[in-house]
Amino acid sequence: AQLLELGELHPRVSPDSALARALAGALPAAYASLASASDPSDAACARDGGATLDAVATILDGARWLWTGAGFAASRHVAKHSPADLAPYLHGVPAELASRGALLDALGVRDAFEPMDFFEAANRLAKDSNASGAEDSNASSTGTSTPKYTAFILE
Repeated sequence: AQLLELGELHPRVSPDSALARALAGALPAAYASLASASDPSDAACARDGGATLDAVATILDGARWLWTGAGFAASRHVAKHSPADLAPYLHGVPAELASRGALLDALGVRDAFEPMDFFEAANRLAKDSNASGAEDSNASSTGTSTPKYTAFILE
């Protein structure tokens, strides 16, 4: 519940701020506690059969819970293997969490991004920069427009 609240309050944080340093210092213990819930050799996990982790996964589904060093991101915007950190839209798993593969899997972090993730990130960037989005501003003679990036992404 604390991760959920922190993520809602701090989607973006200046990486050089005192808050970022405090979160970076405190969150490894929270993630370690979550990781023990995903470890079958842990006594508590063995007792409840993973029910605690299932409940956590349900609560965090779609929420910003994963600290990136500059804010919190939802699982769908984080991948274990990312070609680049495309903050604030797509993020690689922070080094501090890279060894927590079982936890990341249980909480919906994917191995890699799909092409559509990059397309959606580009659309969000365009929207955030008050651009016209991914639609071609020059409508065709039929009066319809086609997404600029579709051919590139789907090839």
